[in-house]
Amino acid sequence: NLTGGVFIQDKTDVDAAVSAADIAASNGVVHVIDKVLLPQEAIDALLH
Repeated sequence: NLTGGVFIQDKTDVDAAVSAADIAASNGVVHVIDKVLLPQEAIDALLH
């Protein structure tokens, strides 16, 4: 149930919202989010 909103944080100021959860796949379970998650190293590389 995603009615309350489920969010994932990365190192940007914009959280990713889970738009679909628990989708069965042949090798596990998939959760769909609305953005690409960026680690701090990627942000540092983009700024330099």
